Amino acid sequence: MNKYITTIFFFCFFTLLIKSENLPDLKPILDAQMGNSIIEIPKGKYMLNLQSYRTYRFNNLTDVVINGNGSEIICNSQERAMGFYNCSRVKISDLTLDYDPLCFTQGSIVNMNIKKGLF
Repeated sequence: MNKYITTIFFFCFFTLLIKSENLPDLKPILDAQMGNSIIEIPKGKYMLNLQSYRTYRFNNLTDVVINGNGSEIICNSQERAMGFYNCSRVKISDLTLDYDPLCFTQGSIVNMNIKKGLF
């Protein structure tokens, strides 16, 4: 197998692997802590289901800390993950946001000669 086909195979395999993960939903964790001055996200990997709920809204927060504890949040739709409305002095720390699918396209294969392994 040539290196281009191998690269495409591994990219597709890992993309499917990420999508097939059954990640816990982040929304109930955040909802349960509304009104707290410190919102703790337990360390882990979570899905922020933007397809169902849209942008997660934080409203009227003042002097609130959102501690991600090193968590990774995967958003399943290409839109804003979190919105802050009428909020002041909100600190977010120690979390990573990622998107699946990604919010951009790096390139597309438009033609490929499988016999020669050329694009």
